[in-house]
Amino acid sequence: MTHPQDAVPKASSRGWTAVAWVLSGLLLVLLMVHLTVGDRAPAGEWLTVWPPLLWWAPALVVSAVPLVRATPRARWTLAAALLLFALLLIEWRPLLRFGSPAESPDTVRVVTWNVGGGYPSKAALLEELAGWQPDLVLLQESPDGAAGFLAEDLIGHWDGWTWTDAGDCGVLSRWPVRVLATRSVGPWEAPQVLAVDRPDGDALLVVNVRLMLPSLRLFPLSASARADFAQAHRQRVGQYAALVDLVRELQAAEPFAATIVGGDFNVDAGARSLAPIRAVAHDVWPTAGRGWGATITREFPVARIDHLHVAGGLRPTSARVAKSSLSDHRPLVVVLEPDAASRHSLADSTQANGR
Repeated sequence: MTHPQDAVPKASSRGWTAVAWVLSGLLLVLLMVHLTVGDRAPAGEWLTVWPPLLWWAPALVVSAVPLVRATPRARWTLAAALLLFALLLIEWRPLLRFGSPAESPDTVRVVTWNVGGGYPSKAALLEELAGWQPDLVLLQESPDGAAGFLAEDLIGHWDGWTWTDAGDCGVLSRWPVRVLATRSVGPWEAPQVLAVDRPDGDALLVVNVRLMLPSLRLFPLSASARADFAQAHRQRVGQYAALVDLVRELQAAEPFAATIVGGDFNVDAGARSLAPIRAVAHDVWPTAGRGWGATITREFPVARIDHLHVAGGLRPTSARVAKSSLSDHRPLVVVLEPDAASRHSLADSTQANGR
């Protein structure tokens, strides 16, 4: 005999089972969109604003009760959807890497950092940077003109270094630099492009960027707003292919030993729109990163929007995101070592492309 009070738990279980199935379906659809079209279509622009962690973490919280109250089949399906989403879209492997490999005398230590969050003084910024013992520092939203690093600022660790200002970006280098011609790749300022001449005679092509961020202006009922949104999307996605074209032209003009492209890309590193860059350079984090790679925001890092890509005769052996209170971004510190095999591979690729 069924008692009336038994009907309430059964109805509640059916409700939570329905919630579990809906959440499972939404997670799987979101996963497929991320892995296929992603942000390469205007409808996927919001995927770049909300990185995978900000989809998965709230879904995990909302799933807490369905994972307990739904039927076993619905619970297992929801748990599998959550696990699959996390394994495919969140970068967990660097969390399993520990220690730091030994460094050879030929290493190149690079720091890339958006410092526009409001550091108290140039001296404080230089002191913080010196603690990471860099050879090259790529800064974005860097100090301009008289506010930049003058000769009297570059003392101690920085004695003999050069500061090259390019407006939105700037580079501190232990070695001599040559400013190369650049051009705009999107609506924001043109990338900073330098040739860095190392003591061993090798020249490094260094490209320092701060790229356009995703558009947030979308009012579906306004035709002009939809047009502006679509145009901004085309500009943002197009800047990656334009950047690659610029890099290839620079590589063709001079036999660089290696290429370093770094800076504030203003998009999570897993974005599908970054495919052109992945085709010509190696993102250092998946293979050399250690720890949590998100760089924004300082207090609650959820997205890895500050990247470093390398090609040619350098390979990453270590990468980490450091903590600092001097900006709203966290700095990325990367150790690169010479790699003759990669250098030959780049040369062969350039010749095969007729450059």
